[in-house]
Amino acid sequence: MISFFAYLLEAGVVFSILFLVYRIGLAQLTFYSWNRAILLAMIPISLVFPFLPAIGWISTPSLPELWEPMVGLHESVTVQSPISSQNAGRFGMLLFLAFTCGFIWRVLMLVLEHHRLWRLRSTIKSSDTYDHKVYRAPIDRVFAYFNTIYIPEDAVIDPLVLAHEKAHIRLRHSYDLVLFEMYQLFFWWNPLLMGYRKSLKSVQEFQADALVAGDTQVLPEYLELLMGVSQDFRPQTGLSYFSQPVMLQRVRMLCKTPSNPNHKWRYLLPALVVLVCLLGFKSPVYVSPMVVIPESVDPLPPFSFPLLGANRDQISSTFGVKSKRHVHKNGFHGGIDIRAKLGSPVVAAADGIVIKAVEQGNWGKLIIISHANGFETWYAHLDAFDIKNGQSVSQGERIGKAGETGLATGPHLHFEIKRNGERVDPLDYLE
Repeated sequence: MISFFAYLLEAGVVFSILFLVYRIGLAQLTFYSWNRAILLAMIPISLVFPFLPAIGWISTPSLPELWEPMVGLHESVTVQSPISSQNAGRFGMLLFLAFTCGFIWRVLMLVLEHHRLWRLRSTIKSSDTYDHKVYRAPIDRVFAYFNTIYIPEDAVIDPLVLAHEKAHIRLRHSYDLVLFEMYQLFFWWNPLLMGYRKSLKSVQEFQADALVAGDTQVLPEYLELLMGVSQDFRPQTGLSYFSQPVMLQRVRMLCKTPSNPNHKWRYLLPALVVLVCLLGFKSPVYVSPMVVIPESVDPLPPFSFPLLGANRDQISSTFGVKSKRHVHKNGFHGGIDIRAKLGSPVVAAADGIVIKAVEQGNWGKLIIISHANGFETWYAHLDAFDIKNGQSVSQGERIGKAGETGLATGPHLHFEIKRNGERVDPLDYLE
């Protein structure tokens, strides 16, 4: 689950960077088709970016002197204490709940928006015959959605207004907004999305205006029409294009001198941004040969005996299949039992980090220590602890007292060694 949110975060950051580059370097250019293409391309590029490989021709310097002290700690670093795991779980759950609430909210807004359109269609009183489907409805302003134009009831519509809406249909601008709405369902948390939507609708307006007012003889009349739009305009629907917030900018862009074609080199900026992001977010895979340990070489020295002052002669039960099935599940004993007096000192068999020190069912009071290279040692049926979770211990350091807690027939120490999660015979590793 956390990896999914990490993907969303990386995709959202790339999208934001690309949009800021557009706003700074491209938004004022009059190449409206290019601007629209760049804005729409931001969505698939940001979604695909997290899956792109790193730039391979950037070499990572070899720093064996920094890696060497980390080799022995590789396994222990990946172990989380119960407390940190619990906190991570709570954070993940809160993140999931927040994302789900936002997702449901956006879905509801989208459904309500289209429900309003459906209700609008159901209240239509009459229709006129034009080049496209044109319906009269109880609305204040003209707007187009896919191949349909909605106009106010009993209103006389200027032909230039209809031409403007037909331009939106011809350019298929409604598909752009549908793509944006789908993207917004998952990235609603990005504060730049509203600015992106405004920029996309502005470019759509500029494109439609350029088509309608391309004839210089129509331009004065069209500018007068734009300036005559009511200043207290309130959009009838979020799908309306003929809206007040971008009106001044539309007039400004119509009157602006066309951009110099030589400035099209600026459209290389998004590609450069993607390249920089690949260098900044991605790390080439580099494996130091020092990490590889031959299978035939045991990377750990022998484990010391876990009971202070004791030796192999005090082992009362060895590793393997046993006949006492009522004591050993399935007749298998996963470690060794060492006879001990109550309170005898128990010591760490090797250097490591304590990942568990709790009382746990049949184990009684149990200590688990994580060591390098996938090793763990387990100490069960203890009488008391002398350490705590997360503590680093050295070989031979006192960690607790032998006892008979849990399922035990008398004072003793049950000792196990695991390698990569599999139990192994402790006698093969004890010195």
